[in-house]
Parts: sequence; structure tokens; C-alpha cells
Amino acid sequence: MPQSKHRRRTPSRAEEPPLKITIALLCDDVRRESNGKELLIGVYGNRIILPSFPMALNLTVWMRALFRRPGPAKIEVRVIDDRGQAILPTITAEVLSPPEIKDESTIILGAAPFQLHGPARIAYQWRPPDGEWKEIVGIKVEQGGPEKIGKEINVPSSTVSAQPSSQSPAGAQR
Repeated sequence: MPQSKHRRRTPSRAEEPPLKITIALLCDDVRRESNGKELLIGVYGNRIILPSFPMALNLTVWMRALFRRPGPAKIEVRVIDDRGQAILPTITAEVLSPPEIKDESTIILGAAPFQLHGPARIAYQWRPPDGEWKEIVGIKVEQGGPEKIGKEINVPSSTVSAQPSSQSPAGAQR
């Protein structure tokens, strides 16, 4: 069997994106207290329900990132809809790695208001300059009222108990 002429090249460390986003949440606002604690206000789950369209949204992205090298890193950020159309213009930002490169760092993309004219899936994306776009977080935006909002699953604390891993779960047979 003939071998392919094209080999997949492993990117060098310098070509890797400057950071890896490990978690991202979409919310209404993020505030930072003087002790460094971050308060995430109005965190969205898997969708946003709006009473009507058009509607102005003002969302914030809170994310944790692991930096691959020390120092500042330039990134581009954009918001697109499910047709790939820009909702907000692309912005360029410079983010700083934490003093200890092995530590994760919090990055907050501050709120930028935009108008949605109908139901859509919106996605926040990022890339190093001239790199490939990667999704940070995406969410469906739908029209509806309280009937569209899912019911919460609340587990009363009295039904949750910790048990040592050497014991079998309650009700299990040995």
C-alpha cells in the first residue's frame, strides 16, 4: 500500500495557541471583590428565553485559561450567530499570563450590548491573530415565557450523605 506524500506535522510550541480555555460560563455580570473572590451574576445554562424579539442583550463571559507560555498574549474575540454572521465586531485583546505559568487564570470578557432580531444560537469565539477560530461558549436564544423554562432539580441536603469509598452505596448488594 503506497504511503501518503503528506504527513501530518506536529505544531511546534511556538505555533500552539498561547492559552487553552478550560471552562467558560455565560452570565449577566461578573464582579470581583477586594479579596479576589469573583461573583458570577445570572449564569445561563443551556439557553436564554426572551419574551420577544428584537431584544437587546448584554452578556459577560467568565472563563478559566491555562497559559502555555509566560507574558502577554494577543487574542481576537468575536460573537457570531448560527449562520456565521457577526453579531459584534471582532476585537483584539491582550491577556496576561499568571506569574506561575502552571496556574490557571481567570479572563473576563466584559459585557458588550448587542441586538438579536430572532431566535438563534450565538457563539463567542477566540483565536490567536491569524489562527483558527475556537468556540469559547455558545447558547441558544429562544422566545417564550415561563412555560419554556425548565424545572430545577433540587436535591434536599438531608438526602445527600457522604460515605467512605470502601462502603458500598446504600441499597447495593455485596
